[in-house]
Amino acid sequence: EVDWSVGEILKSIDESEIGEETLVIFTSDNGPWASKGDQGGVSGPLRGSKGGTLEGGVRVPAIARWRGKISPGSTSDAIVGTTDILPTFTALAGVELNPERPIDGVDLTAVLTGGAAESTREAWFYFAGSTLQAVREGPWKLAVTPQRIGMGFDEGHEDLQRPGRLYNLDEEIGELTDLSSSHPEIVARLQSLA
Repeated sequence: EVDWSVGEILKSIDESEIGEETLVIFTSDNGPWASKGDQGGVSGPLRGSKGGTLEGGVRVPAIARWRGKISPGSTSDAIVGTTDILPTFTALAGVELNPERPIDGVDLTAVLTGGAAESTREAWFYFAGSTLQAVREGPWKLAVTPQRIGMGFDEGHEDLQRPGRLYNLDEEIGELTDLSSSHPEIVARLQSLA
């Protein structure tokens, strides 16, 4: 059903001949709902699920289409989030956001159109509600508070209860090996960002 409905929307855009003026973004707000078993999805090599701030709970695919602006088949590993949609759409519409009301997102136009490999943000912050749980800069992710696997998983995973865990997501995406003792300078830098 999802494939069909997205196809119908894209077909309608094409038939209306507004494809070069229409940016379509298809994504999800979180990872799989693993506590639902086989019906909830899986996060593959990522650790965690919906309701958690491990990569499996927050990292999701996104597909963007904008004829004439985004090269077909292009990919990006830039760290972005749904908080970036508002500033991106307002920038594309020529609307200036009120500087008196700061927002978390950044304009992704250059990332989407291939003009930049990364977004302009310094770091990515992982929140559970209003609690900052982790911060990421480049490949480095620091857990600043205890974390949980996700919704419905309150038992076990004692390793996630210790704050100060450091992971290199380029080397190990599963967030299993704590590298904090061998990289205290990175821990200190990420703690200062947090």
